[in-house]
Amino acid sequence: MPRKETKTSGSGKRNWLGHLLLYAILIIVGYQVFVLVFGSGALSLAGINSGNIPLFDQLGGVATHSGVSGTVGGVGKVSGFPLNNEGYEKLLEADRTIVLTDEEKKQFAGFDTRLPCCGFGITSEDEENDCRCGHHVADAGLIKIGIKKGASREDIQAELDAWKPIFYPICGQQPELCDANGDGR
Repeated sequence: MPRKETKTSGSGKRNWLGHLLLYAILIIVGYQVFVLVFGSGALSLAGINSGNIPLFDQLGGVATHSGVSGTVGGVGKVSGFPLNNEGYEKLLEADRTIVLTDEEKKQFAGFDTRLPCCGFGITSEDEENDCRCGHHVADAGLIKIGIKKGASREDIQAELDAWKPIFYPICGQQPELCDANGDGR
C-alpha cells in the first residue's frame, strides 16, 4: 500500500498560535460570563479580590475593576457602613433593594458622582439613565440610603466624596479628576 505524503512546513506553528489565541479569548469570555452570572461576590468566594488589592492587578492586567482599591478606615456618616469592600458590597445591596418614590427620585438627581472611569458625573431622576458600573451603583445605593434616612444633601455628598479615593486612589492625588465641577471640590 502506498504511503501518504505529509507536509512538514511551518503550518504547525501557525495552528499552535491560533489555538493559543483562541484559548485566551475563551478564557476572557468565560471570565466575563462568570462575573455576569455570579456577580462580584463570587470572586471573593473564589479567593480573587479577597483583600483590598485591585482586581485589575490580581488578574494580570485584565481591565475589570470591582470593589475598592484602597481603605482609609472609618465608617460612612450617612450609610454607617465601613469604608472598605464590605461597605461597598452593602451599598450595592442597598441599590438593589431600596425603591424610591417619585418625590424621592427628584431628590436623587443632582449628586456629583464623577469618577475617572467614565464621563458620567451628575445623577438624574431616572437612575437607569445614569452610569450603572459597580462604583456608580454603589453611589446610587448610598444616595438612596441617605434619602430614606432624611440625611442632608451635603452629608450625602460628603460621603460620596469620601468613597471616591477608595474606589480610585488617584482621586486623592488629583481631585479635579473626580468631581463634576473639575475643580476638586
